[in-house]
Amino acid sequence: MKRFCCALLLLTCPLLSALAQTGDNAMFWKISGHGLQQPSYLMGTMHVLCKGDAPFTPAQLDALKNTEALYLEIKMDDPNMQADLIQALKLKDGETIKDKFRPADLALAAAYFRDSLHTDLEQLLSQFKLFLPSAMLISKMLPCSPQSSLETDLMLAAKKLGHPVLGLETVAAEMASIDEVPDSIQVQSFMRTVSDMDLARDEIRRMREAYLHQRMDSLVAAALENEIDAKETKYLTVKRNQNWMPVIEKAIHERPVFIACGALHLATEDGLLLLLRKAGYTLTPVR
Repeated sequence: MKRFCCALLLLTCPLLSALAQTGDNAMFWKISGHGLQQPSYLMGTMHVLCKGDAPFTPAQLDALKNTEALYLEIKMDDPNMQADLIQALKLKDGETIKDKFRPADLALAAAYFRDSLHTDLEQLLSQFKLFLPSAMLISKMLPCSPQSSLETDLMLAAKKLGHPVLGLETVAAEMASIDEVPDSIQVQSFMRTVSDMDLARDEIRRMREAYLHQRMDSLVAAALENEIDAKETKYLTVKRNQNWMPVIEKAIHERPVFIACGALHLATEDGLLLLLRKAGYTLTPVR
């Protein structure tokens, strides 16, 4: 849930400056060097876009053809994925998220979900973690219907080529990283969106435009506009990037692969671009 403060400027300004100076203002990268026999590729994604946005460039499609496997954040063709996700989202007996909200905030959010999503938010929060209702808001933030998933489109394209689809982590590991975000940050982020959907839609619009123009700097600026979003992103990227590195290194030394994950996993000072470079690989932007 994407939304200015001085503290955030300390985080993003050096990053945006670095992007401009090093030419890292791209969403798609070739990984080479450090003993690799063939290059692999790393693509930053925006998980949900409008159907028809045509997000894949000819270079990306060629790279997919010239690799032998697709790695997404999780193995999306796993027949157990949906069941595993639902199980991971369920609250344990006796748990509730409702008491993390101020009464006035809960009433405001419940009214929005009732009127706009035809959903009983309080019942939802008595059974599931806040990630689920947060995800439901995305459908109201993009200015289009139907919407599409980049990862699903990539998976289908890979399967047509006969490529296996693999995951950088399990569903359980992904949900565990979300669980590490403090409840207070999750609630603040959720309420920021619900209380000002016009602002949320404008931020998503700018993120979508930045993504479609392959502007990493603009995407980062739109995604990390306030301290809450910056903190939340740190929780959701830093440790996961570190955990993914051994998986990525093993994969790219076994065969040429195409890796796709959320664009913010690439960009920060703890991002995959810098981690791979520190490990000795050459990262080259592909336009």
